[in-house]
Amino acid sequence: MIRRKAGVLACAVLLMQSVTTQASAAPIVIRQLGHAPLLGTLHSTNELQTAVLAHQALFHQAATLVGMSPAQYRRMISQIEAGNVKYVTIPRHLERMTWAGGGPAQVLSDVVIPAGTKGWEIDLQSGRNVTVAFIPAICGNLSIVHRRLPAPLAARQLPIPPQPTPAPFVPEVTPAPIATPPPQTIVETRRPGVIVPLLGLLGLFLILDDHNPTFTPPPIVPTPMPCPPQER
Repeated sequence: MIRRKAGVLACAVLLMQSVTTQASAAPIVIRQLGHAPLLGTLHSTNELQTAVLAHQALFHQAATLVGMSPAQYRRMISQIEAGNVKYVTIPRHLERMTWAGGGPAQVLSDVVIPAGTKGWEIDLQSGRNVTVAFIPAICGNLSIVHRRLPAPLAARQLPIPPQPTPAPFVPEVTPAPIATPPPQTIVETRRPGVIVPLLGLLGLFLILDDHNPTFTPPPIVPTPMPCPPQER
């Protein structure tokens, strides 16, 4: 027991020295996890649930250190208990990571962990803001990053496409009706006859010639024929 406590204390001292020597530089690079675990090594989601239940006070302290609100902590616990977690490859750059060396929880900021670290992811979304909790399987150190979802397509400022220029208005022209000429009235004109007057004069001449042999008939003046009216 004494050796174990001494080993944990030595790891904690080394970790603190690493933090002290790199305090002015960012980020803090951790080459190997598991020296100062929070929950210990975990092999399944069931073991994660059991460890969280067994270390409730320590886990709650760690959640406070990474900046979770009481409501976010309760949501995280509910999702872990329901198994609503994802087993993923944890991103190397973490905003905050907790650890423990046999005592209260501690926290590191701006941490880089080894590539390919496996663990669980719990998403706590509020609007477009997402608080993402990561728990590495090798140590159970609660870690956190924040993400912001992109705005919906309808809320983005999209360029307004140019509107096509409308064609000039051309009024519809109704063709004028074709005028129908009025019907023409044809007036038939007849020339007055000249045969009847001539026959009458001839008969009168014969009668007078029988009674008066010396009678000289008056000269026959032909009646001028009227000109027919010209059509206009």
